[in-house]
Amino acid sequence: MKSRPTSHLATALGKVELFEDLSRKELTFVANQCRHESFRAGAMIVEEGDASGRFYLIHAGEVEVLVKGKSVARMGADDYFGEMAVIDKAKRSAAVRTVVDTEVSSLAPFNFRALMREHPSITLKLLIRMCARVRSLDASMTTS
Repeated sequence: MKSRPTSHLATALGKVELFEDLSRKELTFVANQCRHESFRAGAMIVEEGDASGRFYLIHAGEVEVLVKGKSVARMGADDYFGEMAVIDKAKRSAAVRTVVDTEVSSLAPFNFRALMREHPSITLKLLIRMCARVRSLDASMTTS
């Protein structure tokens, strides 16, 4: 398993909505908690209903999102999934399977929680980002 340079991973994490308000230094703290993983074509990264709370950022390859066994979406480089699961560890609403050999970085909930305890500035920025997301959803529901 080769590692991904922290500076490249920090840049990629900065494009994730949840992390986009973090400073370069804060993104580096997050990147240092991630691990690089490789999956062969056809591998199941997460199972629907699974209680795993990892966040995944795709660097190379392609994955298929499956709900009740039916393909509902495909994702590739720079896409991500599990950004909510890393916070609340809720059961997965979908399965994710690789279409081709795929490289990802992942962040475990226990690492994420330790990061939140050790870096309150990151915690505050993530809370503000999540509030903005909820407000946006509220607004779209009241205008529909």
